[in-house]
Amino acid sequence: MTPYNSELFTSLLDDYILNVCWSGDGKHLISGDSAGMVQVFDVFNREVVHEWQAHDAMLCLAVSPQQSLVVSGGQDGRFKLWNLDTFSLLADHQANSAWVECAVWSPNGNYAVLGTGPRVALIDSNGKLIYQSEKHESTVSSICWHPNGLSFATACFGGVRIFGLTASEPLQNMPWKNSMLSMSWSPDGKFIGCGTQDSRIHFFPQPYEFGQDFEMSGYQGKVKILEWDARAEFLLTNCWSDIVVWRFAGQSPAGQIPWTIDEHEEKITAIRYQNQGSCFASADEGGGLRFFHAQAEDLLCYGAYRMRSCISCLAWSPDDLHLAIGTTDGEIVVIRAPELP
Repeated sequence: MTPYNSELFTSLLDDYILNVCWSGDGKHLISGDSAGMVQVFDVFNREVVHEWQAHDAMLCLAVSPQQSLVVSGGQDGRFKLWNLDTFSLLADHQANSAWVECAVWSPNGNYAVLGTGPRVALIDSNGKLIYQSEKHESTVSSICWHPNGLSFATACFGGVRIFGLTASEPLQNMPWKNSMLSMSWSPDGKFIGCGTQDSRIHFFPQPYEFGQDFEMSGYQGKVKILEWDARAEFLLTNCWSDIVVWRFAGQSPAGQIPWTIDEHEEKITAIRYQNQGSCFASADEGGGLRFFHAQAEDLLCYGAYRMRSCISCLAWSPDDLHLAIGTTDGEIVVIRAPELP
């Protein structure tokens, strides 16, 4: 395979890139590093539009999919909402915890939920604090939204809870004693999947009734990546340097043999499907990047790229034409996606 190289934009920051996110209109790229710096880039004119210090040590950053808003959280126990048009601070809240380590916007951009130790906090797009939940049994390890944006799920050692938008009490509790490292709600709303400490994926069908959950095992390490395509047909997961693909298409994959993709030489660090397309990109600790396309019952690898260090995050532009890449060494690169053969 001939390595692909079509760089549109590059930048080098001072620290680990936590996340790179595109604005909803696709005009700007927003990055956040672990040193607390947020930068807004006009990648097409190759310039920094604005930058500011959000926290002394930042742990999470997320951009609204619908509005010009970014939310951040840090080791200072604060979570903040910023306007990307005026670069003004709209809200600054103190969490009931020493840290804020995850932030996820609802699909409609009306709300953001943040993990604050053993609790979660829900804010609206104006920055108003709707509620902070009571304590979970342990630290909230992952958060995901229902595709309709009307509820969200939290995972911790002890199970999965589903919360609504008005009350801090959970709508449903799905108990399960295990350490969950990742979680994702399928785009069709039919499954919640949780990657575990003991090398499994635990699924809760929705709507849930006790005893309906099931597991997929056989992994060689911790499952930290759960990535669905837009139609909820495929679920991509990590198994060290391999990508394991389960086919759902609205039904349980129990009993099937998954596909295994072994194009990477080092441990997988990120996988991202296009927003609407059938292609995805995967990255590894050595800086390797691969592009894949689903074709009938097979997946075609049709492009390769390499960064100088471990890739920490990926983000497709809203039109799926460009991919932003962040690394643990502070490098950011935007490339044009290779054309399908």
